[in-house]
Amino acid sequence: MLIFLISIIVNIKNNPVDNIKTFVYTGFFLFILYSYDADKNLKTTQKELIKFNNIVIYISSITSFIAIIMFIFLIQYTFNDITQGFVYPDSPALWGLYSNPNSGGMIATISIILSIVNISLYKIINETSHFKIRKNYYIFNIVIQYLYLVLCNSRGAVLSLLAGILFIIFYNLYIRFKNKFNIFKSIVFSILISFVVLIGSNIFISISKNVLSYIPEYVDKITSSNTTHNTGGNIEINLDREIQDGHISTGRAEIWSYGLNTLKFNPLFGHGPGNIGLAKQKLYPNDTSRYIVTNNMHNGYIQILLSNGILGILFFGIFIILIAKDSLIAIFNPNIKIDNIRRKTIILVLMPILSIAVNGVFENVILLTQSYITTILWTYIGYLGLYLTKLDSKKVK
Repeated sequence: MLIFLISIIVNIKNNPVDNIKTFVYTGFFLFILYSYDADKNLKTTQKELIKFNNIVIYISSITSFIAIIMFIFLIQYTFNDITQGFVYPDSPALWGLYSNPNSGGMIATISIILSIVNISLYKIINETSHFKIRKNYYIFNIVIQYLYLVLCNSRGAVLSLLAGILFIIFYNLYIRFKNKFNIFKSIVFSILISFVVLIGSNIFISISKNVLSYIPEYVDKITSSNTTHNTGGNIEINLDREIQDGHISTGRAEIWSYGLNTLKFNPLFGHGPGNIGLAKQKLYPNDTSRYIVTNNMHNGYIQILLSNGILGILFFGIFIILIAKDSLIAIFNPNIKIDNIRRKTIILVLMPILSIAVNGVFENVILLTQSYITTILWTYIGYLGLYLTKLDSKKVK
């Protein structure tokens, strides 16, 4: 935060209000969400997580269900002069009620993961009251979110989901193999099987996309057969994304490149989050493309680098590395005295954190933003910090 404050002062002439607003939100994430009551017992925090997850799950299940209805009946609408719903053929992506399909896809990913987390937490705390009803609802939500995830065509969201799921698969495989093989073989076998699962997942997603593309046509045939004006059979949906300009980054490569080239103006403290577009315009005065004017770098880590400079990303990187180190020690180090329930809880908490961290490569969802995804991230990092802190006194001497 000190580096961020210095960055605002250094760049005080440009967009101070926007920069201060982002500074306040950052303080909220770091000092409010990333905070915890060390006196709370494990079961209390697990119940808090379930309640928090339920809020995300309930809201996202409604919005994704509505979005799927929009796809089935080819519904579009305009909000703030932007066409949304199922924007076809202009864009082979299901926007639904979200501002863009990438945000919607990431919410679907998080909702799937949080549903898995809640099912597991209910089993861990042995909560049997209405568990079957809750479990069925979570499974229903997972199906709905998967359908939306396929239809929104967000590759970053899909990779984020696979990162969280493959992490769990790898860990469980490693635990099983380490009782039969040495550490090296256990890691190799776990990686190989996880890789096979990755390939299988991509094939399954591709098949799902092809199958879903026929649904609007099929529905149109049914509805048109009941009218005197038959239009059935004229709808052909192609959900495959086109490769633009010879690459699949959809403009991100240009945004990253243009942005990184501006770091030379203020390498130590950056431009401030509201001035990145101005810095690009200064470096490329004759270029008025959307890649130049935007402050959004579509990469949370580059966003921190350009906003707060090398010092900002350095301190943030150290913070993340320390958390990652402590997390790996907690779940893999046999010299840590930790009960199985606490270890399982830490692993479950790491799932959404890892998924959002991967999504940070494609979207600005890590810190310097007002995103609800970032709110989920720092809430979970706060709980992770609580569980890791309580391990300090339990190390085997």
